[in-house]
Amino acid sequence: MAQFTPSTTVDFIVIGSGAAGGIMAKQLSVAGFSVVVLEQGGWGKYGREHEYNKDEWLNLNLSDDDRLMSDPSRQRNTFRRNDKAKAVPGNHTYGCVVGGGTVTYGGSSWRHLPYEFKEASMDPTIPSGTGMVDWPVSYEELERYYTQAEWEMGVSGLRVNSPFVAPMTKDYPVPPVPLKSSGALFNTAADKLGLTVVPGPLAIITKPYMGRAACVNCGICSGYG
Repeated sequence: MAQFTPSTTVDFIVIGSGAAGGIMAKQLSVAGFSVVVLEQGGWGKYGREHEYNKDEWLNLNLSDDDRLMSDPSRQRNTFRRNDKAKAVPGNHTYGCVVGGGTVTYGGSSWRHLPYEFKEASMDPTIPSGTGMVDWPVSYEELERYYTQAEWEMGVSGLRVNSPFVAPMTKDYPVPPVPLKSSGALFNTAADKLGLTVVPGPLAIITKPYMGRAACVNCGICSGYG
């Protein structure tokens, strides 16, 4: 990874290293541009050498030793109710770390449905004056970029033909995650209710993909819903 001095002129500066910023920096770099990523958070409270573990007491902010949040001694968390008030220390965690929300978001990678791009004009219940407007682009225009992102990340899932799932021109690159006990119970209950269950798309690779080993034994999710 290239590093630059403050006096070096670069082509692009990307603010934030989350899903959007990280991908944009990667695409620009591959295209041959010089890129600097600015991230106000660090490598988590305990540094980049600590791997994510399944200790929910530590990871989900249920203790004072939350490993996924920023170090409050370095990233102060303050708030104020208006521009006249004095900023005071906040009483909620400040999850600003390298990787952004991708560190904790669970991997669920559903596409927006086509109608959501023009929801303002299609939904008569939306009151006027809300400021809600249709997207300036359509699902059809973005579909190929959804596919590109899924294949670069290695999203696992099953392509299905359903009005409740956005149409796809290409299958997911890797199979869905294996069904575990909780997913099997959910599947059985849904079947009794006459409901169809499909594995959800997850940013979790289920077989070796683009130089990365499969991640199928974390025990976090069943992938079914």
